[in-house]
Amino acid sequence: MPASGKALCNGQPAKLIWQIQFLVKDLASQINKNFYRVLLQSGVDGHGSEFFGGDHPPSNLHKNETEFKYISEKLTNLLRFNVWVDAVLTRKGNYFIIKDTTIANQQAELTHRLQQSSLMQDV
Repeated sequence: MPASGKALCNGQPAKLIWQIQFLVKDLASQINKNFYRVLLQSGVDGHGSEFFGGDHPPSNLHKNETEFKYISEKLTNLLRFNVWVDAVLTRKGNYFIIKDTTIANQQAELTHRLQQSSLMQDV
């Protein structure tokens, strides 16, 4: 990226995108080495650009520390056991592409469930 911080692509201002690969297991693949490859590519038709919420569009995480912390927290929560994301997927070859979802709304439900489980353990 140039010193101005504004990159160009074919003479147009370039947009930042999410490009994340998730390796997902389900009940059927839990006991073997198989997994599903799920891609979040917001550059393809703009699908998935609001995956982390409309207030958190793709950004340069190397320069934006608050966004880095926010996205890191969301990804850490996705790594927990038995976490789900309700998403619309399209199959393309041997992988799936996230077409439409936002985990920001689902995050509140996850936080609530985690708080409930920690309260139950305290009893």
